Amino acid sequence: MKKLVSIILIAIIVLAGCQKTIDYIETDLDIVSRRVLDDNSEVLYRSDDFGSENLITIIVDGKEKIIEGKMPSPPVINTSMDKFAFIDELEWEVLGNVWVYDTSDKSLKMIVDYKNYKELTSKVLLWYDEDVLLIIMGYPYGTVTVGGSLYGYSMEQEKLFLLKEPLKNQEIKSLEKEDNEIVLEIAEFDENYMNYTINKEKFKLEDWSQYQEMN
Repeated sequence: MKKLVSIILIAIIVLAGCQKTIDYIETDLDIVSRRVLDDNSEVLYRSDDFGSENLITIIVDGKEKIIEGKMPSPPVINTSMDKFAFIDELEWEVLGNVWVYDTSDKSLKMIVDYKNYKELTSKVLLWYDEDVLLIIMGYPYGTVTVGGSLYGYSMEQEKLFLLKEPLKNQEIKSLEKEDNEIVLEIAEFDENYMNYTINKEKFKLEDWSQYQEMN
């Protein structure tokens, strides 16, 4: 019996010693999501109960540090888990830039600067694969607009392309990956541009030469 107790105590001590001590930042914001990346660092998304204040942080070598503290969108992670992207300010009638964090060199790079695209802001992000980031960009002002056009950013080429521009009375509202295709949720407005219905359409990414380069 004494031998069994000793073994249990040793196991508890070993497990306690294996636990990592993390130096968290001082904040009242709760951890909403937490994902482990390919280098064993962790990306955290923090928010208050009302979603009125958000933070993106990263834990590297046991220390948490802030990546973005304005009003960022939740980070989206690519398929190889070595990059995550976010919009730095995702608020009503606020223009936002798109940033990508790369674990290979721990760099943070702005890939879409709203100043280069007149009257457009980024609204939705989705990784197509480890290289291509899909972005919905549209008009930022007013209570009616709900989406925009579909763009794709190639990390390899460091270029932004216009992939799909909907009809005049339409806006791409959201998107999701389904095998090798993208399911687009398209809002189609009435003649007064006050109400809309939702239609779904599948989109398949072709060779980049088929699309208009934006920068």
